[in-house]
Amino acid sequence: VVGGGGGGGGGRDAGGTADIGVRIEAARRARGLRTLRVRCISYQEEQDMRYRDWVHSCGETVHRESKGRVGYIHVSEMEKKGFADFTRQYLVECERDAIILDIRGNTGGFCSPLIIDSLSRRPLGVHVPRYGHPTSFPNDLPSNYQVVVCVVNEETGSDGEGLAHSLACLQLATIVGTRTWGGVIVTGDSAELVDGSSISFPTEGFFLHKTEWGLENRGVAPDILVADPPVLPGAGATVDRAGRPRGPEKDPQLKKAIAVALKRIAQREKEAQAFAAAKDIPRSLPSSYACLLERAKRSLPGRK
Repeated sequence: VVGGGGGGGGGRDAGGTADIGVRIEAARRARGLRTLRVRCISYQEEQDMRYRDWVHSCGETVHRESKGRVGYIHVSEMEKKGFADFTRQYLVECERDAIILDIRGNTGGFCSPLIIDSLSRRPLGVHVPRYGHPTSFPNDLPSNYQVVVCVVNEETGSDGEGLAHSLACLQLATIVGTRTWGGVIVTGDSAELVDGSSISFPTEGFFLHKTEWGLENRGVAPDILVADPPVLPGAGATVDRAGRPRGPEKDPQLKKAIAVALKRIAQREKEAQAFAAAKDIPRSLPSSYACLLERAKRSLPGRK
């Protein structure tokens, strides 16, 4: 294809390179060919895309297996990105009857107290509007039935372990999976060696209720042990080269978490019925928002 002169300016005018590109594209289309524009991405961008796809697949599996009753949240770290991911997912998933908090592979950080604040909210009342749906007080409770299942594994470390241990101590969640990494000492200062490598020094210990200094080198033991087998018997192509399940459908830890969540929902449903049917006003805090909601419905004027 030969382009026109275009006035000798050499710019992208009607007779310059832009015109050549249009005419080449027209010729390719006439021959039944098409142009694909490919943008190369970095390794980190690809890893992030694959991670997002995995989280989405796990969420779809949980929603499908629980018929929409159980929500799913994955937190990969305990820093700015991890807390942003938690908040973005939590504000949607907390509207369900239970939550699975997946912190497998969590690399730690410092924001576990903020997540504990959200998961430790207790139901105190119900906003009943003239129009629309009732809402809880305070807002954004950790699910309608106050059911949280936390999934951990041997790659959950540092502040992720602090979160799992705190949820267990406060009885806010059932811990499912395998024992965590056991590395909560903070390292900060470092020195360079003559060969160009470096060595880091511990700068902060972690003393916790119940375990004291014992979380280091030991980790958090789950309430329900579910191993992630290196090879699933007869799995064939359903495991990757590392021997891990390829998708959430083949994830034994996630499946167990779903079963535990559904069982806890059934228990809380019975508690809600008993709370609502009590003759006198209960003095103890309700175990879930569903308790208050059911009692509020039964006590409305005109209801028997």
